[in-house]
Amino acid sequence: MRLHLRKPLQSLNKAYARQSVPQEQLDTFRSALTRLFSRVDEKESEEYQKNIVAEFLSEMFYGNTFDVHTNEWIDLVIQTGPVASETPDKLLPGSFPSSAIIETRKVFAAEMMTPLKNNVKALHELILYYFELRERDPDHVVCQLIITDVYNWFIFDETDFRQFFYDNARLKRLFQLRQQQKKDDAFFYTETARILRDLDVDVPVTYLNLREFADALKLPPEQGNRALMPVVKVFSPEHLLKQPLPNGTDAVSKRFYNELLYIVGLHELPTNKKGRLIQRLPENERAEGSLLENAISQLRKQNALVNVEGLATYGATETDQLVAIGLELCFTWLGRMLFIKLLDAQLVKYGLHDQSAHVLTAQRIHDFTALNALFFDVMAVPEERRSADSINRFGRVPYLACSLFDKTDLERQTVTIGDLDNTLELPIAGQTVLNNVQAGPEAAQRSTLHYLQNFLDAYDFSVDDPLVVQEDKPNITAAALGAIFEMINCYRTNSVLIPDHLVAEIVRNTVRRAVVSTFTTYPDLNSLRPDDSIKATSIEELSSYFSHFHEPQSLLRFNAVFNSLRIVDPAVGSGRFLVAALHELIVLKAELGILVDSDGQRIHQLCVSSVNNELVINNEDGEPFEYIPEGANLTKFSPVEMQRVQKTIVHEKLTLLENCLFGVDISSIAVNFCTLRLWIELIKSVPVTEATGKVDRRDIASLPCALNIKIGNALVSRFGLDFQADGLKSPIREKFLIDFNQYRMDALALRQNPEKPDEEQIHARIQEFAEFLNQVALAGQKEVLEIRRLEARLAQAALPFDSISQDDRQQKLTSHLQQKKAAYINKQRVFQQAVEWRFAFPDVLDETGNYAGFDAVIGVPPFTRPEGFPSSRAYFQGTFPNTYTSKADPYVLFVELGLNLLKPGGQLTYGLPTKWTQVGYASKLRNWLQTEAVEQKVAVSGLTNTDEKPAQLSVLSIRKVEE
Repeated sequence: MRLHLRKPLQSLNKAYARQSVPQEQLDTFRSALTRLFSRVDEKESEEYQKNIVAEFLSEMFYGNTFDVHTNEWIDLVIQTGPVASETPDKLLPGSFPSSAIIETRKVFAAEMMTPLKNNVKALHELILYYFELRERDPDHVVCQLIITDVYNWFIFDETDFRQFFYDNARLKRLFQLRQQQKKDDAFFYTETARILRDLDVDVPVTYLNLREFADALKLPPEQGNRALMPVVKVFSPEHLLKQPLPNGTDAVSKRFYNELLYIVGLHELPTNKKGRLIQRLPENERAEGSLLENAISQLRKQNALVNVEGLATYGATETDQLVAIGLELCFTWLGRMLFIKLLDAQLVKYGLHDQSAHVLTAQRIHDFTALNALFFDVMAVPEERRSADSINRFGRVPYLACSLFDKTDLERQTVTIGDLDNTLELPIAGQTVLNNVQAGPEAAQRSTLHYLQNFLDAYDFSVDDPLVVQEDKPNITAAALGAIFEMINCYRTNSVLIPDHLVAEIVRNTVRRAVVSTFTTYPDLNSLRPDDSIKATSIEELSSYFSHFHEPQSLLRFNAVFNSLRIVDPAVGSGRFLVAALHELIVLKAELGILVDSDGQRIHQLCVSSVNNELVINNEDGEPFEYIPEGANLTKFSPVEMQRVQKTIVHEKLTLLENCLFGVDISSIAVNFCTLRLWIELIKSVPVTEATGKVDRRDIASLPCALNIKIGNALVSRFGLDFQADGLKSPIREKFLIDFNQYRMDALALRQNPEKPDEEQIHARIQEFAEFLNQVALAGQKEVLEIRRLEARLAQAALPFDSISQDDRQQKLTSHLQQKKAAYINKQRVFQQAVEWRFAFPDVLDETGNYAGFDAVIGVPPFTRPEGFPSSRAYFQGTFPNTYTSKADPYVLFVELGLNLLKPGGQLTYGLPTKWTQVGYASKLRNWLQTEAVEQKVAVSGLTNTDEKPAQLSVLSIRKVEE
């Protein structure tokens, strides 16, 4: 038998390893460890040292809620809950739910386990403890088994201990023989030693020597804490007793979310059906200083609704339109502010806080006009083109070629944040994060901007760093913000909030199938090794195939094939499926051995995984691969290697976002959130500079990214996927072919040319092509031709003739024309937010410009009908003949849409309401799917979609039949 020694971080639950540690917990551990060292007397008895260990554990975490006690046949036990007073030294069956059992030895005892000597009596006794415990109480929950001599700690996870020792047939027979023949313990230990000598296995065990951390107690906190944090977590109840992970993050996120809604002018209320709904505050509770009420007031004052294109899509009444437009503006502005807060946190983390960090504070932003200038005169403008006044006012804030700071169409048509009234005040929320010091003498209320600044400043927006101590401020990480965006998006539309594990299941399974399919069907790939074609049916087999290749050219070729994968979420919402897909794709590259730098050199000795909506990168010791401030000296990576890895990760994120991931949503607020989340993913991965080990401001500015996220109704298109220009009349046909080819080249050039020297002209040509498509869509329509004929007749009737009936004829023609136009406009309303899948994403077109399709479609389509859905009956009936019924909910049509969008052999996976397998309106869908390759139809019942109501959800997975 051999020991496979793991360091503390390697043994931790990955989600727990990502969490930071409160300062109070670190201080308690420091105190307990210092006291332990001061009390150790190496000459004292084992019993004395056992008591020191018990006191050490009690002082750390287990003194109140938990219990540490001795037992007549086990040295020490840590358990949840108190021991019954009448049996303090007995382990009674079922007396507690979970425990860790400890075998203690005197310091430097000969029978103590060491990294090089493992077949010792200490282990033999622990094995016997476990067998006897299983014999007495089979249902007893043991989490960890420990051997220690005060300094050295060997911690076995119960799962490993059971596999290698309890499930060993020879050890089981030995224990049975001991019980039957009443053999003594010495017999068991001797025979166990013989069995372990013959055992040819590597047994995982966490090992740490507390003396190695003595120096950390003397270091400054910012350095010593980083060394102590993994040890604190190993000794915590979350690890030793596998207690639930701290949920402080969720509580902080909920508090942030509630107060943010209040500042906007919204509240969350329960509903009878879906659990939660976000709405405008009741009239008697509205404050004119809230962002929403301020925005609505300015929209009214400027009569801005008359300029809004597609006004009807914002609601049927003027009030509905004002609220919807106001909300979209508010969330656009807040999204920018939150992005800047996260960028600020990154700048501080990387030591670039000289003039650029904390740009949103009241010292720099005095009013909404200044905030507007920050958005459009600073964040949207390269540093070299900024005015001297802007630089003096805001400092050297890095420029990002980020669409978040482009003025939106709605802002151009209505108002910007600079138009808001600066004089309005907002009462402080009852449950506010602001403490008395922050509140100051004007605690009752203050200007809205001042309140918003104080509110954001009360939180720490540091990007999640597991080796950073929790500050006094509550922490809002990028993942927490993503969850907040998702809640706002779901509760705003009264839709279902899908659990994270269901998102992970959908993404993981679908992406992996799609990757295998892509490599096994890609043409000419086998030319690299024609004698060894790819016949993999799983990621494991594909990884085995790639392991034979080491030359950079081959690895870069495999990457090019991988990057040809096309994944779309047609109801993208806040983007959580695309974020999960982004992480899973990088994890897969690492698993396949094709995660390489720009020179084709593999990234070695890293473990890449996706945990709790975060991409986690650890080294071989389980340590997180994070930027470490200068002077910490706690990383095994040189600045050169750090830069190589970080540049590779950010390059992969850019490449995958620009080439592989696509999304559509009818809600502009959702698309804004999605764009924000994806950009946050990029700023989290800024590479360090080779020479200094720091981040250069230019690295942040070198993150241009053309995201493939579009606003529109995914179910509606004016052009079919099989549209061909052959049916168009000349000269429209000739112009279409020329403009379409130019459009394809322009769209691809936005991503392929990092400098984008002609970006404005390219965008202008793309917009011109979109407008030309409108003309093409109108060409040949009977209603349009008839309207034009009526217009010609009316114009002719207006000529001066000596006819008494001229006026009558004009009136009839005018009335007829108006009726035709009204009918046509009503018919065309369905196309107001159309998504032209045939042209929208040139990446899924083949070399001749025909639609080829996506490799995978993922997501959770909307479950309930939006307003106006029934009025589009004729269109849906013709477009989705296999699934449409008059009572069908949108998700039914999204299944047919998704299959249409796929290429042959492509994979669709949706989260759907379980009722689709039973309700009558989905019968056409169920019958139609019998003709498709349904690989998986899994019911996931009883999932909680809100705090109140359970949702019956299921996973539908389909592989499109190959032609």
